Amino acid sequence: DSYRRALRINPAYTKAQEKLATTRTKLLPLAELALMQSTGVVRSVDRYQHCINPIEVLQVDADAEEIDVKALQRSKKKLLQELDLNDGKVSWLDEQPLDKSRVLALEGELDDPDKQEYHRLIIQNEPLLRFLTHGDIRHFLYSDDYFPEDALDLLDEDEGFRAFLSRPFAAQYNAVLSRAIDKKALAVVEVLFDGRRWVEEVDLEQCLAGAFKKVGHQVEIIKSLEKESETRLVGFPEVQNALNVYGTVTLFNLLPAQFRVQQTQMVACLRSLAINCHNKHGQTAMSKSILLLCKQFQFKSHALNERLKEDYKKIEELLSEQVVAKPYRAPTPPATGTAPTPKPQLRKAQVERTGEIGRGVIFVAILCFGGF
Repeated sequence: DSYRRALRINPAYTKAQEKLATTRTKLLPLAELALMQSTGVVRSVDRYQHCINPIEVLQVDADAEEIDVKALQRSKKKLLQELDLNDGKVSWLDEQPLDKSRVLALEGELDDPDKQEYHRLIIQNEPLLRFLTHGDIRHFLYSDDYFPEDALDLLDEDEGFRAFLSRPFAAQYNAVLSRAIDKKALAVVEVLFDGRRWVEEVDLEQCLAGAFKKVGHQVEIIKSLEKESETRLVGFPEVQNALNVYGTVTLFNLLPAQFRVQQTQMVACLRSLAINCHNKHGQTAMSKSILLLCKQFQFKSHALNERLKEDYKKIEELLSEQVVAKPYRAPTPPATGTAPTPKPQLRKAQVERTGEIGRGVIFVAILCFGGF
């Protein structure tokens, strides 16, 4: 959108032309995949839960400069008759139930000139309207045919429109994103994170509330395995399966900056699992396999990726020292009166340093990037 707005100002702007072409090449196939995966993400029972447009429900002319009062009264009468004859549902709103008191409130919104204009702009932008009312994701997809320049201009110029749109947008966004994570529709998740999220900063937490719960649940699963690894061998297949069931790696690589703490916690747990696998259970090769799982995570924060690389290097050095020193063998029962042979493991100072690495990553991530 930014490149197209730049080209609207200067059609000969070469850099914008090149960047738009490159971005388009990436986003078109992603849009096609996301559209395929979106089937079933939003259920019919979820429609019209966060937004009902009075111009749509009252079926008044959206293109008229002013709404005709007499025409509006006829439309309201028709709507009330529809509710009486159709068990309180509106046939042209996909059989959406509607209370008569809500009809009066919707009619009242058209008495406010600003709100009337905002509703008119939304209903003239079909992808935006379908997202707010149905959860349709086309608003977030790149298309040569969809460039919402009027809405973008109004968002820049009118703080009233931003406030008017923000809350219903955030509520619908939260619902769609949460369902997409549940359904493992990761292309849908990607376009929602990268697309047109038109909310004010104050409503950003509402946008991501469901996602935080679901991402936190995935972190807790790996944390529980980390705790269990203190007393039993949690092997590579079990860890890999836990990540695959929820599509954790792909999902975590898509998460925006607000989730950096959870990203760091996930990798810290995997590092601890790798160390316990070697120190407590003597499975050095398996320990390295678990450690390699960390490298599948490629976060969008360059600083975090660099810090994780340093951690990989330090932990691999610690593990390598033990491999070079002596391979682990299960101890044989000691003879009477003799002390058992201790198994080789990371020295206490090394273990503490490793713990400090994990805590340091989380602490620095919080200081540098913040988080909820």
